[in-house]
Amino acid sequence: MFMTCSQVQLKSSTRMLVIKILRDSGVFDHNWTELEMWLRRLDQVQEGSQEVIIRFLEQALVKVVSDPYPYTDKVTDYVQEASMVQMSSGQQDSDSVSIPISHIDDVMDMVDVIVETSEGLDEDVGVALDEEMILQAFPFSPLVMVALEARNKELTSKKSGDAVAVIQYLASILIDVLHAQRDPLALCLAFQSYDEELASLDPSSSVYIHLQNFYNYYSLWFPPSAKKSLFTEQGQDKMKVSEENEENSYHLLLKKVFVSGSTGDSQEDLKDSISRIPQDAFPLAVKHTLLCLQTTVDDFSKYKRAAGAALVGLFLDLLSSLLCKYQKEYQSQKEEEQKTESDLFLESDTSVPEPSGNTALDVVLPVIFRHPLLESWFLALERQSAPMHNLNPVSVKLLSSRLDQGVIQLLQCIAPLLQQTGNLHLVAKYFDAIYVSVLKVLENPPKSSAKMPHSLEALQRLHPYMDTIQLNELTLALLKLPEECLLKDDDDSDQNLTNYGAILVQLLNDSHGRKPCQEDLSFSVEHARGVGHLLSTSAGSDLETVLIDALRREPALAHVVEVDTLTHCLSKMNKTSLTIASLLVERSKTHRLQFELWCLHPGRAKVLRKKMETFLPLMDTYLKSAGRCQFTQMPKVSSAVLHTLKEAFWDKLVKGALRAETSEWTLEHIAVLSQLVPVADGSEVEQLMEELPEVLALPSAHDRWAVVDCVSQAADGAAGKGCSWRRALLAACMKCLTTTYGASKELEEATPEEEMILLSRLKDLMSLVSEDVPTEWNNLVKSGLKHRYKDCAFLEALRAGMERWYTADGPCTEDLLQLPVIHMMVTQHSLFIPSFLRSRDEEDARSAIRENLADLLRSIVTKCPSVCDRNHFAAILGAYGASLGVTDQKILFLLQAYEHNNLSLTDFRLLLWGPAAVEHHKTRKSLGKSLWQQPSMEEILTLLDRDKMMKTILNFPLHRKLTAEPGRSVLYEDRAIQDLHSIYDPCFLLPLFSELLRPELVVDCVRFVEMNALGLTFAALSSYDYSMRAAAYHVLGYFLSHMEGARFRDKKQLQCLLDVVKNGIRQENVRLPFTLGLFGARAAQVLLRPEEHMYIRATRFLLSYEYLDMRKVPDFYRLFYSSDVEHRVEREWILSLLSDGMRDKYCYELYDYQRIFMVIMCYYNSPLCDEAFQTLVMDVFLKASKIPKAAYELIRDHSLLTWIQNMLGKWYVENKPLGTVISLLHNLWFSNLGKKGKVKSKEEQEKAGEQEKFLPLHLVNEMLSVLMILLRHIRTNLDAVHIRQYFGTLSSVLGYRTRLLEAFKAMGRFVINEQTFSNSTALLLLQKWSVIERDLELQEKLSRLAKEYRVKELKASIREKFRQPGPRHLKKKLGAELETDVEKVSDLGESKNNMKSILIHWKPTFLDPSSSTSAKDKEESSDQMGGETTAEDGADHAEDTTSNDLVCATACLVTEWVMVVEGGHTGSVQDLSATLRWLKTAILPHTGIVQDLLKDGVLRTTFYKLFYRVCQSPDSTPELLELFNHVMLNLIEGQNLSKDRSFKAVKEICLQPGDDDLQKAAGSVMASIYIGDVWLGAESLVTFRSHVTLVLEAADLTALRSKEKTPGRKRRTKDQVAIVTLCRRLSSVLASD
Repeated sequence: MFMTCSQVQLKSSTRMLVIKILRDSGVFDHNWTELEMWLRRLDQVQEGSQEVIIRFLEQALVKVVSDPYPYTDKVTDYVQEASMVQMSSGQQDSDSVSIPISHIDDVMDMVDVIVETSEGLDEDVGVALDEEMILQAFPFSPLVMVALEARNKELTSKKSGDAVAVIQYLASILIDVLHAQRDPLALCLAFQSYDEELASLDPSSSVYIHLQNFYNYYSLWFPPSAKKSLFTEQGQDKMKVSEENEENSYHLLLKKVFVSGSTGDSQEDLKDSISRIPQDAFPLAVKHTLLCLQTTVDDFSKYKRAAGAALVGLFLDLLSSLLCKYQKEYQSQKEEEQKTESDLFLESDTSVPEPSGNTALDVVLPVIFRHPLLESWFLALERQSAPMHNLNPVSVKLLSSRLDQGVIQLLQCIAPLLQQTGNLHLVAKYFDAIYVSVLKVLENPPKSSAKMPHSLEALQRLHPYMDTIQLNELTLALLKLPEECLLKDDDDSDQNLTNYGAILVQLLNDSHGRKPCQEDLSFSVEHARGVGHLLSTSAGSDLETVLIDALRREPALAHVVEVDTLTHCLSKMNKTSLTIASLLVERSKTHRLQFELWCLHPGRAKVLRKKMETFLPLMDTYLKSAGRCQFTQMPKVSSAVLHTLKEAFWDKLVKGALRAETSEWTLEHIAVLSQLVPVADGSEVEQLMEELPEVLALPSAHDRWAVVDCVSQAADGAAGKGCSWRRALLAACMKCLTTTYGASKELEEATPEEEMILLSRLKDLMSLVSEDVPTEWNNLVKSGLKHRYKDCAFLEALRAGMERWYTADGPCTEDLLQLPVIHMMVTQHSLFIPSFLRSRDEEDARSAIRENLADLLRSIVTKCPSVCDRNHFAAILGAYGASLGVTDQKILFLLQAYEHNNLSLTDFRLLLWGPAAVEHHKTRKSLGKSLWQQPSMEEILTLLDRDKMMKTILNFPLHRKLTAEPGRSVLYEDRAIQDLHSIYDPCFLLPLFSELLRPELVVDCVRFVEMNALGLTFAALSSYDYSMRAAAYHVLGYFLSHMEGARFRDKKQLQCLLDVVKNGIRQENVRLPFTLGLFGARAAQVLLRPEEHMYIRATRFLLSYEYLDMRKVPDFYRLFYSSDVEHRVEREWILSLLSDGMRDKYCYELYDYQRIFMVIMCYYNSPLCDEAFQTLVMDVFLKASKIPKAAYELIRDHSLLTWIQNMLGKWYVENKPLGTVISLLHNLWFSNLGKKGKVKSKEEQEKAGEQEKFLPLHLVNEMLSVLMILLRHIRTNLDAVHIRQYFGTLSSVLGYRTRLLEAFKAMGRFVINEQTFSNSTALLLLQKWSVIERDLELQEKLSRLAKEYRVKELKASIREKFRQPGPRHLKKKLGAELETDVEKVSDLGESKNNMKSILIHWKPTFLDPSSSTSAKDKEESSDQMGGETTAEDGADHAEDTTSNDLVCATACLVTEWVMVVEGGHTGSVQDLSATLRWLKTAILPHTGIVQDLLKDGVLRTTFYKLFYRVCQSPDSTPELLELFNHVMLNLIEGQNLSKDRSFKAVKEICLQPGDDDLQKAAGSVMASIYIGDVWLGAESLVTFRSHVTLVLEAADLTALRSKEKTPGRKRRTKDQVAIVTLCRRLSSVLASD
């Protein structure tokens, strides 16, 4: 079937089936790729010989499968014989000879030994064989032995007519097998052994000729001692002729080159033949080439040097060509081969990988790059580890050079593909060789670098693919080279870098282009330090680019760059060098001071003036950075620099600012000019004030407005100039906006950012100009309303202008547009109706425009009542939605403004709203008054949404006032209601109901109740507003009167309900608890549905009681303890009433009076309470916990926290109740905390005149205890909201507890149990967080710590992570929760900060305070004491040591996590204060913890990055910097870096206590610079010494310059004296070192 099939897919499937069957037999486990060659050659057999070959192959396969062991032993025998021959020939060292396992029995004996000596072996037992062992033990399959044996039998038998076809097939396949060998000697010995049996053949026969040529070829691999003479020399010419007639294939050409021993003219033919190699034959071609290369290298001494080197080079070029061909075909045919590949007959675990296509990475590439020849010879001489050979030094050097060049070419060719597919591990040994050889070369670099060593060439070509750690170490080694090795002495060349310098630049560029493998700064520091040093002596631009990338990636590296580098960059005056200077000046105080001294050099202003455009970005950076660091600079020096810059740049900058063209005007020009305005002369400022407004009025000069603020500050100091300047600015702003609106008439064409900035300026200027308003206002109003009618920002500015200027006591407005005109322009605009009216389809699409129009119209109506007209009601009601949304509230204010102007909505008789009002108004106008009718009650009530009405009842705004106070229109806000748009406004509905229920009108009482209008009226009886309640009572009175005359089915029941409520009201306009109002609303709905079960209960209640008791929940006990068949319905109804009715403290008192909380708490834990009822009960407590009084009394009187603690005693709590418990605890705590959580200063307490009040300590401790118990149930599949609530509550409790204990100590009270939580709790917190955040690294650390120290709680928590809950239904629920946990836990930023604040309340507590140093120190001290201890004392000591080691490990883990969180925090640096105080008081006193912490380079980097951020941040304060300085100095002491005199001097001089704030600030700055030098490993405190020297130079320079008169001269002199005095003392100390 395989031979005769013509379909490619079927043929491939048949081939794979045959291979699978044979491989499953176990004979070809390690040689199954050989089967591919047998089948490939079988497919090439001619049609006439196919039957003979198939019969022969079938017999051989049956024989080897049925009895493989004898032939396997034969293979092993030949392998051993080959090993002995090689040993005797001296070609292989006896230590490297691998004697393979030769018998199956021996293998099984080994397995038995493994099984007997393996305890607790759970996995399958087997002998693991790697590829090298397989190649040595199983070089070829037993099928070769069977085929040779069958061949000999065929040739020696009398019937050998078909022997020629068999011999030809066997010769071709055996040659292929030979070419596939790495060491072919064993196979050649087998060939020779079987060929000896054919000595009796006729020499003249064609079979003899084939055998003779085959022997002549494979005998090339025999050593002289093993070669035998088997065949005579006749017949060779015929064989040669027959070979010439064969296809000109790659293998034939390669054989000819190999046999001849010279490249000849076949090199081009070989490369051309590569393109004809089929994909499935590709691995064999590679192996054949490697075999030729291996043999040529082994026999290199037999060739002439040139010929041998040429052969080696040819074979390596062929390998490179093969790889290039494969790479192209791999990219182009990958998708096609994946589609055509069939898995029909292959199982997933026994699939046969193909040697072509997408599996060549697993077959071809390992064959090449794991070949011992290439691995051992690559850079062998430079690594000083050349393999054994018998060559002279010249030949070895020549051979190694050719091999190095070829391997480098191979690696360069295939490395991109390996990186793309993630298989760079295949060439890892070669990268290691490059790493080792380069290091050896750099130990003694050659003086002349004209010819680059191969190791450096390999590094230059392959460094993008090498490991980051290796590259960092190589970069450091290159940086340590002398300058003469990196830089050339030739000044004429543009590039003065040697080969070493060029490679160094490439490595540095590559290191900044790739992602760092770790966050350790040590490598980057050395890189930046070395590059900065080289840059000052190099003229190349490559180093500049490297330094720019380094400084942009890590700003802290600016500290390690020397000041000479800045001077060098400033002297070059090109763009790249000045970019470096900008980065250094921005990020280093020392470089900033050096730059200031450079600017003060004589004649510098002239240089800056000539190159203003080049220096402008640098000046902008300097001015911004100098403004951020006021307390760290020298004011006299900074002032002198500003005057120098003004002298250099002022004239050009002012001319550019006053020029209309903006092509050359950039943001740097604006920023620099703005900074120079404060030091300008009065005349210069006046010139700007006179000419700048004309330029500002141009739309193209919008960026000039950035200069206005500085000029305004200068104008305030000029007498009489401020008012005219502000008016001119206001006029310019109006002109600019008017022109801008006219230029871009459509809003879509405009630039919103620029217009928003101008409008903001306009509103600011409006507040400053109170009279003589510019008439440009008229044009702005007209143009804005014409082109920006839908621009909310413009409408706000228009309203602000009217509020400012159109008042009774405002400026004269005769020349301005009058309000009626503006009102007409607004209301008669073509866009007014589409923008203002509400659409049916898009509820809130134009809400913002509608809101601004409502504000604008209300302002006009308030200031000019004459514009009011009753016809406006239709448009206003058409825009109204009757909701509590902000827009609807403002429209309601507008309606009320009309009513205040004696235009009543009642007289208009249009009680509709929204689109219905517009349509009704259109009908009224079209039909006329005679045919027009009033809208019916049915029509009006239809506009109400029943569900929305019920939502309004449940969320009734109890604090909403029916009518606003005169002169005050405050928008109603309620945080408890998430969406105010979703509920109706009772301020509109109650007057509406009053109008609908007038006695003379016909009322549909049933419809009124069905639409929940009666329920809303009942809910309004609970309002805190007197007028709201009065309106509700008024509506109920009207409704009751209509009920008397109405006729409908449920009339008596509703009358009874109204009578019961009426009889319960004993006082006028009394307020009902919200629960009772809600009861009335729900009871009214129930009475309209007789088919429901609650109808009977409601009617029974109404018949049982004459009045509604205001102190009790109606019918609670009867419904809750009902024994009716439908008792679940009754209990659910009353629990829902309790849950929805809990709104304020009066509802709580109502429940508490009846002991309802005690009842439902007992019911929650009973078996009768299922999940639905538990949810309702918890909802009651959730609502109550938001009420401060209820939250406190539930804990005090009802022991709610104890009840929750009992609930959490279960081993597993489901997510829903767990989340409810977390929310309940969150509400309880913050309701009790109230305003007590705000920390008050002593001044505020004294101003209040009362002592600060605290919560009871036992309540805080009880809350903390419950939260710690709850910690065990925290897991990753909780909602992010609940996770945030839990950690936020715990953080708040711990913070308040700490403050409470401090207050108690200040009052002299005795406090016990000050420890917040234990070590195991801190570890448990970290473990829970690691699971939530999926921090695998932290989980691994915690797991190791739990195993090492046997922390039971931690180990139990880790096991629970993988444990499913017991019951089956819980397993299913947890599985569903785990599937969606990725979506739920998304934002953990706030929770992470809370977690950090929790952990910094933990303090390490040692059993023995003396053991806080470390366990090792304690052992050493005990050894020095030499005392004897008993066994019991030794056990106690071991236990204490273990506990103390656990505390130390816990402290390290907690500190590391906290610092990592702080390092990733992007907020204000002031948030670091709490963490620094914790470090100072809790961690740093324990030297053992500090030493263990600083072993981690990443943590050390994190400390310094935070320190640098505090030093550079504009939000930093001297107090914060001083605190961080103390922390860093303590850490330096922990590293034993404080042994020199400078450390003590800095600590005594810079951080000395005192009352002088300026002295403290200067000392903190100098200490921070010193810490930076020591922490980053500076050898001689370069930056610190430079800064001290620069300060003294600046002091001397300013003393020589003329004294300038400044307003704050005394203060600045004191500031400068402080820093100078400090540096003089430091200079004397440094000079004595």
